[in-house]
Amino acid sequence: MVLAYATGANDVAYDGAGRNSSFTTSLLKFLEKPALEIGELFRGVAAEVSSRTAGRQVPEVSRSLPGEFYFNKGESDAQAWARVRNST
Repeated sequence: MVLAYATGANDVAYDGAGRNSSFTTSLLKFLEKPALEIGELFRGVAAEVSSRTAGRQVPEVSRSLPGEFYFNKGESDAQAWARVRNST
């Protein structure tokens, strides 16, 4: 299980100036990067959000995973389908 919050408890999340908040903008950017383990992904998001907001917003993440997890292993859709096509 992974719980990700845009900022820490009792803090304010800043909307930013674009279409998405600083947190969402950073999260979408890091989700596109292949081969980032989930801990590395959220550490990158937290560092970028903190930088974008001059340290006023620091995301908080809680995770309880027994092993590594990747959202984007760098596979194409065809490669992913070929890998799981015959699985049950």
